[in-house]
Amino acid sequence: MVLSSRQNKSLNPKNFKSVRVLITAQPLVNLREEFEALTKIYDFEVTWKQSPQAVAEVELFNMIGKFDGWILGDDPCTRKVLKAGKLGNLKAIVKWGIGVDNIDLKAVEDMSLGFSNTPNVFGNEVADLAMANLINLSRHTIEIHSAVKSGYWIKPVGQSLAGMKVALVGFGDIGQQIYRRLEVVGAEIFIYEIDQEKFKGFKNLNVRLWPDDLNDMDAIIFACSLNEHNYKMLDRQTIERTKQGILIVNISRGGLISQNDLEESLANGHIGGAALDVYDIEPLPHTSPLRQYKNVILGTHNASNTRQAVIRASRMAFLKLHSLMREKLME
Repeated sequence: MVLSSRQNKSLNPKNFKSVRVLITAQPLVNLREEFEALTKIYDFEVTWKQSPQAVAEVELFNMIGKFDGWILGDDPCTRKVLKAGKLGNLKAIVKWGIGVDNIDLKAVEDMSLGFSNTPNVFGNEVADLAMANLINLSRHTIEIHSAVKSGYWIKPVGQSLAGMKVALVGFGDIGQQIYRRLEVVGAEIFIYEIDQEKFKGFKNLNVRLWPDDLNDMDAIIFACSLNEHNYKMLDRQTIERTKQGILIVNISRGGLISQNDLEESLANGHIGGAALDVYDIEPLPHTSPLRQYKNVILGTHNASNTRQAVIRASRMAFLKLHSLMREKLME
């Protein structure tokens, strides 16, 4: 679409006739009926792509060039895919959600594509699940539930949250919401975070550098973004520094944990339990050894998926894509 300078001055959503948008963010796709009216307001011609978790790179490569905009989830937004898009019509992309580790940001910059994400939209929802997982692990509720359904009456000894020493890795929006919940139940919280800006508004925080003093922790909750510096930050060497029976909760990214080393420590009993909403490979393969452990709670990368959060993030994603498209069409 080519606009004159006179048209540019009065650019509004009605100028976006036939702007083709690909949506692969699965929570948004699953609630598409909620947003049909919004697509009409922005005059977006939307293709909704359903998948179990993420659309394969080869499929994206073959289709992305047909679209002007893309709202993606955890799909492989690689240089190869972006180059195919740039050679076609792609002008802007919006990551539905917070984490951008699946996006080649250097390629986005090199190709001068418009880009944004939707930060600070899931803090409460993800924190709720983190706390639910910690409670379930510490009180063996899933294990007891399964036993009772199978005809057994077990009474495993649990651990109180009050006084529990928790290593909270990451202190962004999600980490801060987890901190507030842990504080309410009386846990002793230790923050592993290097960005001092995130501590504003909080007093008397116990801040440590990873992996210092892990031997004193009863549980570790991962709530940080994934990057090249913290990839597999929990590995065999780090696990060996923790106490027997440590509980692990990961509601962030699978790459933060060495899955092989985690499985090994579950097998030898060093790790007392783990709750994982994310994995190295998603969906979790049917052959994964993680499926065999009674003290492991398995999720489906679904921590942020409440109706309220999806609507909130999706509206932001549509608005941001609209703004990015306007900028690109005015260039």
